[in-house]
Amino acid sequence: MANPNHPHPAMAPAHKPNRGTDAIPAQEPALDRHPPQHLVGSAHGMLESPHSRHSRWAVLLLITALHGAGLGWIYALSARQPAMQPVSAPPMVMAQLLPQPKLQPAVETPPSLPLPKPAPLPKPVPLPKQRLQRPPKATRAPKTAPSERALTTPKQQEQTAAADAPVDKTAPLAAAPPSLPTPAPPAAVVAPRFDAAYLNNPPPSYPPVLRRLGEVGKVMLRVHVTVEGSAGEVRIQNSSGSSLFDEAALHAVRQWRFIPARQGDTAVAAWVQVPIIFQLN
Repeated sequence: MANPNHPHPAMAPAHKPNRGTDAIPAQEPALDRHPPQHLVGSAHGMLESPHSRHSRWAVLLLITALHGAGLGWIYALSARQPAMQPVSAPPMVMAQLLPQPKLQPAVETPPSLPLPKPAPLPKPVPLPKQRLQRPPKATRAPKTAPSERALTTPKQQEQTAAADAPVDKTAPLAAAPPSLPTPAPPAAVVAPRFDAAYLNNPPPSYPPVLRRLGEVGKVMLRVHVTVEGSAGEVRIQNSSGSSLFDEAALHAVRQWRFIPARQGDTAVAAWVQVPIIFQLN
């Protein structure tokens, strides 16, 4: 069966020469571009045979069966897998910074003193059991014969008589021993003296500078007078305020003679105060 869309090679129009031109037409090769009609007819006959139709239906059924098997296998796999649950978004957490609490200074508690342990009570001492003593039986004194009685001598009789005599409480007691004499108190100490005329102690020299200036002053010295009557040590007790007056007083008193202190008839060393007065006549 011929295809009406394709013209038959026998029905193709013949090439007509161009009459409007005087050119000589080119010689084309004598080759037919279309196959022979018997070959085309035989090919169409093979495609349209019943055997080819059955094979095409078999191929389509096979492809459809493969697609159905694939879809069933995919459905079975999806049924086995658990259904995916929707992922929920994590909840939002709102954080708020609280103000830091003020730290209060820790109060130091004084360490508690350990309580003294009570002294253990002494264990009670068990009292010894007292045995009840039976009263002794009265025994009769044996009778002595008159010949066995002891004869008392006169001396024994005197001693018993003296012991039986009453004691006289009004008798004078024994005389007390005489009391020892109490020692006499020590004699008072008489202070040393430096104002005796026979000592001939020269007065201190007046400093010339202070004399010209008309200065006056008083120095109180403390002198330790020895037993021989010399000045063993001289100290300034109250200064005059001027070193010239103080030095003049010390220099003069160190050369003085004193009457030593006395305790009864004995000379003793003692301290004495010596005032030195500087004044202008």
